Amino acid sequence: MVEWLRFLREKKPRFAIYENVKNIVGARFKATFDLFVKELEDYGYNVYWQVLNAKNYGIPQNRERVYCVIIRKDLDNGKFNFPSPIPLKHSLSDMLEQNVDGKYYLSDEKVAGMIAPPPAA
Repeated sequence: MVEWLRFLREKKPRFAIYENVKNIVGARFKATFDLFVKELEDYGYNVYWQVLNAKNYGIPQNRERVYCVIIRKDLDNGKFNFPSPIPLKHSLSDMLEQNVDGKYYLSDEKVAGMIAPPPAA
């Protein structure tokens, strides 16, 4: 977050997108996140943020993240909205190959070596 603030303060881009773990807006870190947003506003940006889940946007993965869209106030018309969820059309099994070459698998010997306890010193 600190590097984002430094970057935006120095470069003053027209807009930016910031992404972080969902917990950044949870009870433990919300005060820090609020300071981040306030600092951005003080630098002349409007900040739009929302927790979005990848599974609601065509990605077969349950992954919640906080997304911030940061727009310079002199360019912002105040009409930004995050996109509405779209139906999931594919599952992970749709994306996995059915026939995978054996060279991509570990041999039983290598698997056993990874699981075995280390030799006594």
